[in-house]
Amino acid sequence: MASPPVITPTGTTGFNRSSWQDSVEGSTYQRQEFVPTIDEYSGKLLNLGNVRKYARATASTLAQGDDGDGLTPVNIAGTPVTVTPAGRFIQVEWSANEKAQIDFDLANGGGAEIEQGLAEAVDQAALANIVSGTNVMSQAGVDAAMWRQAVGRLMGNTNGAFAPGEGGEARMIRGIFSHTQYPNIMAIEEFTHADVRGDSENPQVKGIFTKGGGINVRFTTVVTQDGSGWHNAVYVKSAFVIAWNQRTTSFEEQTELLFRINVFNNFGSAVKHDSRFVALRTTASGL
Repeated sequence: MASPPVITPTGTTGFNRSSWQDSVEGSTYQRQEFVPTIDEYSGKLLNLGNVRKYARATASTLAQGDDGDGLTPVNIAGTPVTVTPAGRFIQVEWSANEKAQIDFDLANGGGAEIEQGLAEAVDQAALANIVSGTNVMSQAGVDAAMWRQAVGRLMGNTNGAFAPGEGGEARMIRGIFSHTQYPNIMAIEEFTHADVRGDSENPQVKGIFTKGGGINVRFTTVVTQDGSGWHNAVYVKSAFVIAWNQRTTSFEEQTELLFRINVFNNFGSAVKHDSRFVALRTTASGL
């Protein structure tokens, strides 16, 4: 006598039912670590922005017998910095049938996703300015000697105007490094010993950034990487500038039965003071 059929998920698919989670899982994006720490241009950028600068003035000695007439003046008019704008966007579109047949708000959920994507792109664009720096150090990975030399060079390049441990956003020395240098940075004594680091917290101040010898350091996945390596930097706020024509704006539109959501911004960024940052190029990952 034949055995009765055994009902199994693979043998009787008509009984089987799949389920879907109500929500849609988001993707991951690098949050901005660099742009919030640099200078912002006052006013609207328009077609081209210009940042006026003073040149460094040096003193001369007045001879004891000099009557003080016919002195040679110094020129304190520096070379302006230009900032050129560019528009950036992310767009998603879907059909009327898709809108009718899904059980969640694609405009709301998708809009939040692409706003994060554009925020990442802004930081990435601003970080690309580090590549043009002329004060450069390069080696496989950051170590204690490189770190200390970079900070010392920054102090010298700025004629002592900036030093570790000084308070206030404008005067603070900062570092921005690729996440690939995290293991190397955290092997430096300034970042692991509270008495050297300059605070009472142990061992790190916060997950996304840390302090070393009175200097604030952040890590990001969007540091520029090219044939020369990863372009990290030790810098002060006024080393760079970002200027806006339009901050990130999100809007939904419909054309006949086609739906779109856009995020758009228009901004420019540039090096403002080359002497106020040291580029640290690393050629090997610590991961």
